[in-house]
Amino acid sequence: MRWLWTALRSGARVGVLTGAIVGLIAGVGGSLFTGSLLALATLAATVFLFLAVLLPLMFYVSLLNNPTPNQQSQALAAVAWLPAYLLSVVCFMMPVVMAPFILGKGVTFDNSAVWYSQVFDALGIGRLVLVAIVSALGFIVAAAGAQRRDSRPSP
Repeated sequence: MRWLWTALRSGARVGVLTGAIVGLIAGVGGSLFTGSLLALATLAATVFLFLAVLLPLMFYVSLLNNPTPNQQSQALAAVAWLPAYLLSVVCFMMPVVMAPFILGKGVTFDNSAVWYSQVFDALGIGRLVLVAIVSALGFIVAAAGAQRRDSRPSP
């Protein structure tokens, strides 16, 4: 049962780190390089696709630093994916919503709900599902790669 807690914790750590990194890129970069909130929402939706690649990559790195036996890496990936994905979406949205407010790019308390709605509409359910599917497959591939790396005899 300890491996379950390790998997959940690993997934949460990967999701928070990845979502925050990609969200900061989208929020701060979009605030600096776009002129309107609609363009910023579109840029944030495009940058969101980086989660599909970065989530499995960060998970692979976490597997390399994890002493979990290689027989459990597939189960670890299956359990860790859901908290990683959900927390990455939440942690992505926080800087995307807050950066334009902090940097004074037209978001105020009065229109912040409209801004959040614009970003979520720009993301769309298709991008959310695409990132979910690709990152889930990436987690499985990352676990298989870590398992293969651990099973090689050392020279």
